[in-house]
Amino acid sequence: MAKKEKIRVLCLEDDANTLSLIRGALESESPGFVIAEANDRASFEKALDLEKFDLALVDLDVSGMEDVLEAVSTVKKRLPSLPVIVVSGRKSVEIAVKALKSGADDYVIKSAASMARLPKTIMQTLAHPPKERTRLEIESNLLTVVDNSPDGILVVGMEGDILFANKAAGTMLGKSPNELAGQTFGHLITEGQIREIELPHRKDGPGIAGMRSARGTWNGEKCFVVTLRDITGQKESEKRRAEAEELLRMESERARAIADSANDAIIIMGPDGKITFWNPAAQRILGYKPEEAVGRDLHQLIAPELYHSSYKKRMPLFKKTGKGNAVGRTLELEAMHKDGREIPIELSLSSFKTSDGWHAVGFIKDISDRRKATEALQKSEERYRLLVENAHEAIMVLQDGKVKFANWGTNLLGYSQKDVQARPFIEFVHEQDRDLISKRHIQRLKGEEIPARYQFRAVAGNGETRWLEVTAVRIEWEEKPAVIIFLTDITERRRAEQELRESRERYRILLETIQDIILLHDIEGRIKYVNQAGLDFAGFGREEAIGRMVTDFIPPEKLKELETRKKDCKAGNRETRFYETEFRNREGKRIQVEVNTTPILKDGKIEDILVIARDMTWRRQAERKLRENERFMTTIFESIQDGISILNSDLTIRHTNGVMKKWYADNLPLEGKHCYSCYHNADRPCDPCPSLRCMQTGKQEREIVPGLAGSEVEWIELFSYPMKDPATGEVTGVVEFVRDITGLRRADAQRERLMAAIEQAGECVVITDEKANIQYVNPAFERITGYSRKEVTGRNPRILKSGEHDDAFYKDLWATILSGKTWTGRFVNRRKDGSLYNEAATISPVMDSSGKITNYVAVKRDITEHLQLEDQLRQAQKMESVGRLAGGVAHDYNNMLSVIIGTAEMALQDIDPQDPLHADLEEILKAARRSADITKQLLAFARKQTAAPRVLDLNKTIDGFFKMLKRLIGEDIDLVWLPAKELWPVKIDPSQVDQILVNLCVNAKDAISGAGKITIETGTRRFDSEYCEANPEARPGDFVMFAVTDNGCGIDKETAKNIFEPFFTTKEMGKGTGLGLSTVYGIVKQNNGFINLYSEPGQGTTFRIYLPRHMEKTGPARQWASEEIPSGHGETILFVEDEKSILKLGRSILQRLGYNVITAATPDEAIEAARANAGKIDLLMTDVILPEMNGRELAARLEKISPGMKTVFMSGYTADAIAHHGVLDPGINFIQKPFTVKSVAKGVRMALEKK
Repeated sequence: MAKKEKIRVLCLEDDANTLSLIRGALESESPGFVIAEANDRASFEKALDLEKFDLALVDLDVSGMEDVLEAVSTVKKRLPSLPVIVVSGRKSVEIAVKALKSGADDYVIKSAASMARLPKTIMQTLAHPPKERTRLEIESNLLTVVDNSPDGILVVGMEGDILFANKAAGTMLGKSPNELAGQTFGHLITEGQIREIELPHRKDGPGIAGMRSARGTWNGEKCFVVTLRDITGQKESEKRRAEAEELLRMESERARAIADSANDAIIIMGPDGKITFWNPAAQRILGYKPEEAVGRDLHQLIAPELYHSSYKKRMPLFKKTGKGNAVGRTLELEAMHKDGREIPIELSLSSFKTSDGWHAVGFIKDISDRRKATEALQKSEERYRLLVENAHEAIMVLQDGKVKFANWGTNLLGYSQKDVQARPFIEFVHEQDRDLISKRHIQRLKGEEIPARYQFRAVAGNGETRWLEVTAVRIEWEEKPAVIIFLTDITERRRAEQELRESRERYRILLETIQDIILLHDIEGRIKYVNQAGLDFAGFGREEAIGRMVTDFIPPEKLKELETRKKDCKAGNRETRFYETEFRNREGKRIQVEVNTTPILKDGKIEDILVIARDMTWRRQAERKLRENERFMTTIFESIQDGISILNSDLTIRHTNGVMKKWYADNLPLEGKHCYSCYHNADRPCDPCPSLRCMQTGKQEREIVPGLAGSEVEWIELFSYPMKDPATGEVTGVVEFVRDITGLRRADAQRERLMAAIEQAGECVVITDEKANIQYVNPAFERITGYSRKEVTGRNPRILKSGEHDDAFYKDLWATILSGKTWTGRFVNRRKDGSLYNEAATISPVMDSSGKITNYVAVKRDITEHLQLEDQLRQAQKMESVGRLAGGVAHDYNNMLSVIIGTAEMALQDIDPQDPLHADLEEILKAARRSADITKQLLAFARKQTAAPRVLDLNKTIDGFFKMLKRLIGEDIDLVWLPAKELWPVKIDPSQVDQILVNLCVNAKDAISGAGKITIETGTRRFDSEYCEANPEARPGDFVMFAVTDNGCGIDKETAKNIFEPFFTTKEMGKGTGLGLSTVYGIVKQNNGFINLYSEPGQGTTFRIYLPRHMEKTGPARQWASEEIPSGHGETILFVEDEKSILKLGRSILQRLGYNVITAATPDEAIEAARANAGKIDLLMTDVILPEMNGRELAARLEKISPGMKTVFMSGYTADAIAHHGVLDPGINFIQKPFTVKSVAKGVRMALEKK
């Protein structure tokens, strides 16, 4: 068997999902398909030019296509014989017709079902004969449908002549179709509009026909297609509905007046979706009169497409929940005006529920001015298809019980045309009506007489049951017997009729059960209706009352108003009137009534008058009682001595009593003004406002607020009580009770100030009763003694006795206070923790009006710290004096030591080492150096030691000093060095590090008896704020630590408290100065660090020193060999010193080193020398402390004479001229006195070589 060739298909589609559906449908089909894909115009045209295809599938909405039909025309221009099937998401019949006219062979809607049938559709398109023959068959079938339609259908030319009429049109107009053809029908047509009119042209009598027209073509010429429907029965139904609505209108007249005056359309729809209210604005915007709109679906009326596509699907949800996609939203859409125009509107929908279900309220705004429509009317569809598709109902052709043809009207059942095609019609019929439909169908085929029109139930696509009215006619379809049926959905009509019956019954029950008297009489006063309340009052039966005159119920003296109303009605006055009168019954009993009369119109004229009368007897009695109660309450209201204000919900004053008027007399009248304006001279409510809070919470509120500024009422206590509506519970206002508490407030303020002063006082306050039992203590007492208020209340103050005072002390105290005098003195008392403290106390008796002692008050101040500070101050003053003495002595002493050391060094250089004097000179030099070390300690203690800090690596500094420490400690003690890795740099004078290590290691050595161990270690540490809170001397940040630890005897806690005090020592007399640790403490503080001490007696001691991390890197400094003394190169040095011995020594040393030296004993001599040698001086070497000016000032003067001159300062101690807090200023070159030949040589050379 020959292998079937595959069918080549070109698919133009840019949607991936649709491509996937097409591909899946075709690739699995036999004989099989080869699919080429294009997703835009360019790729589509290229494929048509380069490849050969059997068929093209095209979408109408593809990128690059300017017109929806351009894809079809592109194929037909290039390959006229290539079959084309349109696959589109557009469900418009007009677009489908245009596509077929443009050359498409078929039109397929995008859906899963259509895609599944696509292979079959392609095969039918390729196998069937030319489509022209198919179209002739369709036109023939459509003509059969049109001719048998129950609606009249006319084709009218543009000149008004009738070109075609079907059988139904002839029946309605009383003529045969041939008689109508050629007649003029132009007076029924308005150019381009759709209308509904009455046509009294039936031969069998007057009748009503609804007409609908649409544009079309007939034999290539433009025309109107007019459909006519007999709506006589519908008009009768509307008439009955109007009667019921008239009763409803009487109850809603007032609400209607508001709606009638609205600018926007207001439309109310019942639970069935039908319009129940249509205001004048709706008529103005949409063109329909209320009687034309009421009872119809809004969406079907103004947006039929929306009605069919989504409205009906959403109705079940709305009926159940009152919700929907459009409810609660504002939409913009095109609405259909009565005259056929599409107008842009803004539609807002909301819902509300009554006993009969959910209702919808629509607000429509005409937004034509916002968006002016410029869209042209669409062209009509094909000639015969237009006739069918514009029919009012669903049209089906049934053959052998199956649907052979269906128009778009199947949508009314929720089915598409394809859904019903070829299916048994009985499937769509409700199971309870299937026997009826089957029976009628068989009878019709047999030719038996059956009703031409009847009703049955059908099942819609969503499962909902719908009532349909069917008209069936026997026809021939494709040369076989068939039946054409016309289906009209009458579900809403049947529902409306049922609701009309229910509505009538509801209104009847309402009228008969209402307690007001309701009667209806004609314009002459003859009663046509009276409700049960009226009959009960009058004492008549209903038959007796009907036909009587209304004047039978009104006393003669009250007829004047009735006659006036009658005259007004006859004159055409349609206003509703309200007045009071009296009614009487058949026994003559009278009641006071409030009457409401409303005219009832018919054909624009007043026909009847509706009277509603309410018995006012009980109200009049209540009013009298109310007036009596008001007088009684007013008397009470005005008698209350507190101020009272009654406020509305907006805080405006409704009423006040006399007290408020007296207090705020300057702001009268108070009523009608805001309370905050009258009472507080403010432009907004108080914050907080108890009345606002009261209205929010619905509960009583209280607040104390300032009174009116300048008024004698300074403070008021305000109570706010809510006033509530008894029916709803809603807060409608506030009652304010205002009490003047100015005096009380002042007393409270004074008391609070006194208590605050006592509570916040730094002194202890103790109050006892007359027996000295404690009644009150303040927080200071708790803080100082450690006892809580609860612990001491009721106890005697003797719990604080320390035993430091004898009995005579306390006897004197009691004798003083018992005599009514105040005792003043000092105590030594004991805290709860056992520690002692000192108090200065004043104890006074408190006496009542009779002079009897009722209480004692003690005010006591803890002076322990004060006494300690006094001791410290005395010690500090003593140390300051010692420091000044030490600094002064050191200064002069250093000058003398400089001469001794310098002279001895130069003498040693000149004497042969074998000379006996050489050894003596060395001893002199050693003694001078030891004296210099003592001087240095004195300066360190006096904070006069000069520091030249630089960035250091502590590991390297300690490592370089370690050998010297080992020699200092001795061989009996193991000295361990534990340097940390990657140590951060610090900034400190290296000599100060040496000084710290020497002092700590010597102290550690002295704490060890015999052999022992001292450990030196370094490390890094980062402190946070939490650590610093627990350690007050510390501060947050990064620190470098070095520690000295020994395993000696340790330090107890009492000793540790004083360990850093100057001259404090634990060593034997003559073995310690007490300056070592105080010197360490001073150096560490000078460098912004801190010390932690850890020690246990018998376990050893650790001193940890923390210096702040420095962020700069350590830099190398020039070093000379330890024995190298750098020489000069003939530079000129100006040497200034007021001490003659130092001046002489300096000259000798500098000259020996190879420098030219100029000396000066005073600043003036130095200036003169500089001027005499202007530009020749390379370096100034000057003492810091000079007469007339200091060394730094001198250097500044000389730099102006000799620019570029370097300077070296000398001093025995730090001066503020070159340092701050003992730290040299940046860039200062300094030589410490007493100096040596080597220190002078290095200092001068470094200064000269510094850039």
